[in-house]
Amino acid sequence: MSIRILTDDELERVFERTRAHVCGPAIRLMAATGVRVSEVVLVRAGDIDAGRCELRLRDRYGIPGRVVSIPEELRDVLVRRTGGLKEDEFIFSHPGDAGRPLVRRTVQKLLSETGRELGIQGVTVTNLRATRAVRWLEAGTDPRRIRESMGFRKPRSLERYAALTGGVRIAGGTS
Repeated sequence: MSIRILTDDELERVFERTRAHVCGPAIRLMAATGVRVSEVVLVRAGDIDAGRCELRLRDRYGIPGRVVSIPEELRDVLVRRTGGLKEDEFIFSHPGDAGRPLVRRTVQKLLSETGRELGIQGVTVTNLRATRAVRWLEAGTDPRRIRESMGFRKPRSLERYAALTGGVRIAGGTS
């Protein structure tokens, strides 16, 4: 499967279609930050620092890891989702069970079905992540910051996305 960068219009249509679904905010979070679906489903109420507009992510074992910035409007959506939750409860949880995280496949399936319903090809979690990386590169964001936000350990990981920008070179920030 090839990587496809989604347009702003396509993203807005996906957001609108999934807004009321339990996965809607998770999809917006992935598109805005480039974080992995495996990280998004493990976000707990206590992981949001609303004052700083930051989100602490966890690895697949639930161990806290890196911190990413989140847009204010998305912060407000996430804070609303935490209403009534204990600090250790999942924001994106199985319906009726805040102690169990949402299954990654649920998010992946919703994206795929939404893309099909809207007639948009390539609506996948991989392409949401790729779209974010390319947009940051095109905007001139420091590659080190992109790597940190997206959780890349190796500088070369960002190069595959630079190839999709149509000429943006990664310089000075790849070490």
